[in-house]
Amino acid sequence: MCIRDRLIAIEKLRGQEYLSGDHTLKILSGPGIEVYPKYTAYEYYDLGMRKEFSEPAKFGIAQLDNILGGGLPRNTITLLSGNSGTGKTILSLIFLLNGVKNGESGVYVTLESDIQKVTALMLSLGIDLMELTSKGLALLSIDPNFLDINELTLLILETLKETNASRFVLDGFRVLELFYEPAEINNFIHSLAKIIHSNLLTSIITREIPEVVGTLRFTEAGISYNFDNIVLLRFLEKKQKILKTIAVVKMVKHCFDPTIYEYVIVPNKIIEIMGPVV
Repeated sequence: MCIRDRLIAIEKLRGQEYLSGDHTLKILSGPGIEVYPKYTAYEYYDLGMRKEFSEPAKFGIAQLDNILGGGLPRNTITLLSGNSGTGKTILSLIFLLNGVKNGESGVYVTLESDIQKVTALMLSLGIDLMELTSKGLALLSIDPNFLDINELTLLILETLKETNASRFVLDGFRVLELFYEPAEINNFIHSLAKIIHSNLLTSIITREIPEVVGTLRFTEAGISYNFDNIVLLRFLEKKQKILKTIAVVKMVKHCFDPTIYEYVIVPNKIIEIMGPVV
């Protein structure tokens, strides 16, 4: 057994199976030591009985749901990529809020902001998130300076189980790419996808695209193949104006509209699809 950089790994254990990989070791005042198993340990984690839905997971925005072929396919993981300021956080929260309005609990985890900023953002658009926390919406903020991928996984799973959520959002995935190597990121998202699929969850992971123009990369680690669906938000310069656009790049299970659409973010209506970009 060896301990390094507050990680613990079992190198050999005679006579019984063990979980390989680096596990997080935290030294605490009081309880002494806590160990968080490597995230791969949770690939078949049972969150309990989950309701199966026959209808897609809708956003509640008619034009957007139509573009998606009725909504996001159930039991899938969606990558929502976009430039900073295109509304990734807003759109992902709308997804959760529409679920709450229809009796589905949802969990929102942000790695880039704090809950106070997120609630202020949505309040400026006419939505009081704190009011909805008593109706099935859980809001969590993780400080990236203290981010640990194993502890993060367990926190997400415990919250999903506690709330019996059927919808889940991880906002700010690019933060993980800054802290971990591409191979680690690939393994993590692969494990997370297994958890989502085996527990009948419908999930969105948001990721900022730094490139406004030029070559497009959905993720730094090249892991977009792990996602069932990909939705792209991007700026477009047209007639001396900067437009926001949305396009569905990939979707499993049902057909979708591949057209690039312009959209705007406005109070009360939140997101309004304006029509195809021509």
